[in-house]
Amino acid sequence: MPIENRWRQVGIFLAAAGIGIIGMIVLPKQCAPKTEEVQNRAHAPAPTTLEAQRKQQQAAASAAQSKAALSGAMGFHDQLSALSQLPLEQNEEMLDDLMAKWALSDPQAAAEFVRQLPAGEFREAAGLSLCQTWAAEKPEEAAAWVKQNLPQGGLQGALGAVASVWARRAPEAVVAWIATLPESSDRIVAEGSLAQTWGETNPAAAAVWWKSLADENQPLALQPLLIGWAVNDPSAAANWLQNELTNHPQWPAAGVAGLVNEWSNRDAGEVSRWLNSLPEGEFYEAAVAAFSQSAATTSPKDALLWARTLTDPVQRQSSVLYALETWLDTDREAFVKSLPDQIAATTDPKMRQAVYDLLYRKDPNFKESLLKLADDTTSTETPDAPATDESTGGPVEGTEAQ
Repeated sequence: MPIENRWRQVGIFLAAAGIGIIGMIVLPKQCAPKTEEVQNRAHAPAPTTLEAQRKQQQAAASAAQSKAALSGAMGFHDQLSALSQLPLEQNEEMLDDLMAKWALSDPQAAAEFVRQLPAGEFREAAGLSLCQTWAAEKPEEAAAWVKQNLPQGGLQGALGAVASVWARRAPEAVVAWIATLPESSDRIVAEGSLAQTWGETNPAAAAVWWKSLADENQPLALQPLLIGWAVNDPSAAANWLQNELTNHPQWPAAGVAGLVNEWSNRDAGEVSRWLNSLPEGEFYEAAVAAFSQSAATTSPKDALLWARTLTDPVQRQSSVLYALETWLDTDREAFVKSLPDQIAATTDPKMRQAVYDLLYRKDPNFKESLLKLADDTTSTETPDAPATDESTGGPVEGTEAQ
């Protein structure tokens, strides 16, 4: 489960004030040569210059001492303690950087700091950062520590990090470690992390291991397995998934969303060709819905074309509206140009009403802009405006005109 690394660090800024040097211009007196005393005095630094240099040297020495102090355990402890009082979303990169450096220099001290933190998002983030570095160096130690401290809560990210990082070196050892975890959400998290990493590095072996999981755990590990597999060979992952569905018809959508999303980022055209090869049914519907959502940002017209082929009316409406709203949010100009065509292609009255409700909600000037543009189609029937909230004057979301 690759997690985007965010690196920043706390900087200590020191400023030293410099004192300007005012030189004296000495004019020769009748071109007489200067005495040796005068010459020496002319080349000697002014007292103010010496004082400024001394202060600069002291400031530099102080900065070096501060930097050395911050590289020790107490420096990390103090900085992270202060960081825990600040909003996490604004300091995640700094947290990652400090925990990674501490884990390299003294992982036991860093782990003890995390252990003493109260359960919560900061402890979760700190444990994750700690174990990403620790597991790369000493995975057995990191695994033993996170297992021992799981009952305190807030360490599932660390658990997943250990499984993922360790799996790149010794996946079979991770399998044995997971078997010692309690039958709970902790085991599910570790299995998912292992499945994704192993699916990327050795999908054949990962698939064999996946089949050995408990029946209730297989659907949960299937999607991360396919996401990892799709990194290198998405078509093979798709073929394997189709074969597995003959044995598990109750899982038509399990795993396909992650597979299609990863695959679409690599080659959307290949995904389209694969979709065209699928027989109609629940699996086809799930794959088309996943592709429509994945393509909504990069290719909204294609996303809408696929969304309109869905047979389930609820899924079709949901997919069409998602693609339209994503298009409107990401490229309003192109959306507005295409809107008459999209309205003309929306022949179902309920679907068209849902589109108008969406436009009303997204544009406060709906009646003067988007509605007028949408009405400029070959259709003569215009849906009613959505129901409005009398207290606010805004639309009531999710309502359809009768």
